[in-house]
Amino acid sequence: MATTEVDSDFVSRLYDAKLLFTAAAVCIVYLVVELLVGGPAQVLLGLFVILVAPGYGVAALLFGRGSRFPWGVQIAVIVCLGVVTEASIGVLYFVGAHGTLTLSLLIGVLGYSLCIVASVVQLRRGRLHPLSKVWGRIRRAFALPGFTAGQRVAAFALLAAILMTFGTIGYLSTVHPEVQPLLSIAVLGPDGTTNTLPTVVSANQTAAVIVEIGNDGTAQTLNLTVLSELTGSSGSPESIIPWTMPLRLGPAIQSSTAISLAAGASNETTITFAFATPGAYSVTFTLQAPGQTPAVDTVLSETVR
Repeated sequence: MATTEVDSDFVSRLYDAKLLFTAAAVCIVYLVVELLVGGPAQVLLGLFVILVAPGYGVAALLFGRGSRFPWGVQIAVIVCLGVVTEASIGVLYFVGAHGTLTLSLLIGVLGYSLCIVASVVQLRRGRLHPLSKVWGRIRRAFALPGFTAGQRVAAFALLAAILMTFGTIGYLSTVHPEVQPLLSIAVLGPDGTTNTLPTVVSANQTAAVIVEIGNDGTAQTLNLTVLSELTGSSGSPESIIPWTMPLRLGPAIQSSTAISLAAGASNETTITFAFATPGAYSVTFTLQAPGQTPAVDTVLSETVR
């Protein structure tokens, strides 16, 4: 019974409000380092945030009043709760919209939130005690009585390796794989801006646009297509004309050319065109890669007088 009481008192001090507030402060430092610094400091702080902080906050809320589980079990519970919490958040992250927020930042915010809430709850529970017994108990535990000096070194080296392995796995799981750039297309006016786009022209007047395209992460030959249609038309079969400048556009006219680009490269192509028939037209510029890659397009509205 005496051992249970001592363990219960130690567990209560393990979830002391001051320790929880300190854990929340470490999470804040991690967020700042993540945003502004990066590097080894981010990795080291990330180990704490991933392995300890979320589980520590949840365990404090569940067992902060006291528990009969010994301190060793509590440490295991903290790590397990952290894994469960982060896995759940990770699933929600990848199925929902998250904008520019990275998973590592989200876990840092989660760890901070749980620890700060738990520290407030523990403060209201009156769990604010001197921590000397906690540090003394931890020092005695890490002294490993009964082990030789060599065995202690081997045990601590093994513990460090285990923590580094799990921490690295957890950290890497929060890093997005590098996303290859997608195909891109934009239509600009002769001066390279949208301000000079020729949206109103006269019949048989030659107009010019700059089509800016970008390739994805694969070197390939892309197909650039220009299709002009009368606005509101029912989609009559297109007439295909040669890729010769200026393009003679009109109702249901299509022309295309092949452009070879290196991986991640971009290209600017000047296209001139003229309409023989007045009307309101939509001119669609489409960029298509071979295979199953989705095409991208942009539409220019033209009023021909």
